[in-house]
Amino acid sequence: MQVQSMSDREWKTEMFLLVKEYENKPHFPPPFSIIESVVSLVNYVRHSMNEVQVSMESIEAERKSTERYIVFENYCVDKILKERDTRVTTEQQVQSTIMCVDSQHSRLFDMGLLIQDIDRAIHSHSHTKAAANSGHKH
Repeated sequence: MQVQSMSDREWKTEMFLLVKEYENKPHFPPPFSIIESVVSLVNYVRHSMNEVQVSMESIEAERKSTERYIVFENYCVDKILKERDTRVTTEQQVQSTIMCVDSQHSRLFDMGLLIQDIDRAIHSHSHTKAAANSGHKH
């Protein structure tokens, strides 16, 4: 069994070496093998140029992406700085609230006076009407 295994292994090794040997040989006979070499060289150069093109495109895409991140970062920094500059202090907020409350108080006071005037007008109108009705009954 061991002899069989070793012979199988030897056969596979020799087959591998034979295939490798034929793989490295030119496909055409010697006078035409130069053409095959030139075609292989042209294909290699073309493939290399495509890789360079793809590499340049990926570099350009990365540059554009980086520019977008920089623009976004600058926008965020500007926004934060503007918010910090326009931030209202607590004292300013208290002053603004006091002014708002005073304004509302003044409006409510004016409305109270207006309601009193309306109430007086209604009472005087109802007294006038009652006096007129009592004068007509006599």
